[in-house]
Amino acid sequence: GRNVTLSGSLAYVKIWATPTGKMVSMLLDPLGYHDLAGEYLEPFIEAQGTRKPPSSFLQEHPGYLGSPVAFKSIDWMADHGSLLFAIANHALLLPEPRAKQRYVEAVLKACEFIRYARHVKGHGGVEGILPPARYSDAYEQTQGVWSDGWNYKGLTTAARLLRQVNHPRADEMGAEAEDYRRTYVAALRAASARAAT
Repeated sequence: GRNVTLSGSLAYVKIWATPTGKMVSMLLDPLGYHDLAGEYLEPFIEAQGTRKPPSSFLQEHPGYLGSPVAFKSIDWMADHGSLLFAIANHALLLPEPRAKQRYVEAVLKACEFIRYARHVKGHGGVEGILPPARYSDAYEQTQGVWSDGWNYKGLTTAARLLRQVNHPRADEMGAEAEDYRRTYVAALRAASARAAT
């Protein structure tokens, strides 16, 4: 009963969540197609919390955003961040304050998922960023720029939305985003220092 996009090529008959988030946030909403953008985001909001994240180190969480199971293709850890960015950015661009409120609960739960995932320990990777997860179409689980970049972008945009609607937890999520940035930058610099020339 919902419209979804074929977000790969005509060869794909499933949803690719990260490209769907990009299509909404980088094409439909900036061009003013807010109703259509909201329509394409709705199945992901309805499916929030119903899927396990693509990581053996993470459990199901009520805030995780991924494709509805009936339409899923290959889940990436970036999906959550891309969808959070698309939803929060969509709400930021809506002119009506009441329309923005429609998305606050989903956005806040999605922020809580990122906080949960960042604080999982014992995975053998860098702690304080996302744990190893499916990063691409490959089966391997790793910590990757694509995953952390999208999730950080989603978290910072969500914090902007929460500030815009004067939500009492806006500063909390803003601080979470800043801690994420500091931790990631330190990890990237440390990895770069160890890298071969």
